[in-house]
This record gives sequence, structure tokens and C-alpha cells, in this order.
Amino acid sequence: MDLKLRLVLPLVSKLASTSTDLQREGVRELRLLAKFDPENRTAIAKVGAIPLLLKLVSSTPDPKIQENSITTLLNLSISEPNKTVIINEPAVMDVLVHSLMAGHTMETRENSAALVTSLMTVEEHRPLVGQGDGVIEALLDLLLNGSARGKKDALKALFCIATCAENRSLLIRTSGLMDMLTSLLMQRLSGLVEDSLAVLSQALACPESVEVVSGIPTISVIMDLLDTGTSRARENAAAALLNFCMCGGPQAVEQVMNMKSCVSSLYSLLETGSSRGKGKASALLQILLVS
Repeated sequence: MDLKLRLVLPLVSKLASTSTDLQREGVRELRLLAKFDPENRTAIAKVGAIPLLLKLVSSTPDPKIQENSITTLLNLSISEPNKTVIINEPAVMDVLVHSLMAGHTMETRENSAALVTSLMTVEEHRPLVGQGDGVIEALLDLLLNGSARGKKDALKALFCIATCAENRSLLIRTSGLMDMLTSLLMQRLSGLVEDSLAVLSQALACPESVEVVSGIPTISVIMDLLDTGTSRARENAAAALLNFCMCGGPQAVEQVMNMKSCVSSLYSLLETGSSRGKGKASALLQILLVS
């Protein structure tokens, strides 16, 4: 037997034990082994650890076992083949929703969101994750109630979901999500504005966006950040407005054009922005000025 397999097999066998002490010991060691060594990640998955870890995440009453189990899965997911193994496990999304919503510790919830993001680095996984029952709602709950890191992890996962066109209609219609993203922009919380705008820039790229943002100040808040935000915020604001106009049709174009200082803010970005910001500003101006 391969040396790596001989190393990890006794630890993996502890995961299936009825002894909490053995489970705690096994998962603690596996977390460390999976963190640093690609060969360890391959070996741990090969001997069947992934379904056992998922079972512990959903069933253990022990906070540390649950935390170490989800973190081990996150570490294993660094390996590309393991992402596919994890996503193909039965009821994996149910387990992730459970750990996002009801994780015993905040680190469990944070690392659950990070695992969701890691799985979606494989493009084919994005529809599976985004359309999983309760996934978006669970991420919204973390966005509302999580730590600063938890909010950022939730936004990263939501951004990955939104990069898949098949997910956008579902995402934008999730009750409370657009209000929450708009609120984060209005609060201007450090480190969250740019990420919130990145999510919005993708989510607004669907025809339903015009209807959904009607009655909430999303577009006017984005417009304000186009004028007063950081360099990255201005870029993302221009991208969000461009996608909104491209996908929302004449009604969206009219809504943006009616915003005070819209054209002047875009010309300012065209003069002072990054190359990406200038490109977005130029494309949006072309749409607005010929309409």
C-alpha cells in the first residue's frame, strides 16, 4: 500500500467510529494533512473520507468536529479532482445549506461559504450550486448575520453563483437579497462595497432586473458610488449599470439616464478611471447617448 494511504487510512477510519474522542482526533489530523500536501488530499479522498466528513458536518453535535470536518473538506477541495467528488456526493447541497445556516461556530459557517466558492471554480458546478434548494437563502442569512469575514465569504459565493447566466433570475428574485446588497452599499462598510457591487454587476445582467429593482433605490445608490466611490467601486458601478442597461432594455436605459449627473460621472470615469473603468464608461455612454 502507498505510504500516503497507510498514513491517512487509520485517521479516516476514526471518522466512522462511535467514539466522539476518536472522531475529534481523526478529523483534527486530517484537517492539517489536507492543508499543506496535494498528495495527502488525493490519498484522503481515495480512501473514502469525503462522505464520512459530510456525514459528520450534518450530524455531529460537537462544534469542533463539525468545524474541522467542513474545513477538511475545504482543504480537500483545493485539489481539482476532489471538487467533482464532493459535488457528486448525494445530498451535498443539503449538507452545505445546513452548515451555512446552522453551523455550530462562525468558522464553520464561514468555511462552508468558502467551500461553496471553491466548488464553483469549476464552471460546470455553478448551475448545480446556484440552483440547489436553499443555497442562496443560506448565503443571504450569512450575509445578514455573519462576521465581517463571513459577509465577505458570502459575497464571494454569491458572485460565483451570479456569473452563471442560468442562476441570475433565481438570484435576483430571492426575497431580501437585493435589499441587503443595496443596504450594504448605503452603509459603505469597508471592504464590502466593492464586493457587493461585483455581485450586483452580474445579477443585474438579466431582463428581470428592471422589475426587481423598481421601488428600491439600488440604481441611484450605484450611481452615487460611480461618482464618489473608490477606483474599484467606480469600475464595478459602471459595470453594473452597463449590464442593467444592456439586459433591461429601454426601461432600464431611461431609468439610468434620468439619474442626476449620470453623464458627467461617466465622462469623469472616462478621463480618470482605470482601463477597465474607461471601457465600461465608454460602452455605457454609447448606449445612453444614442437612445
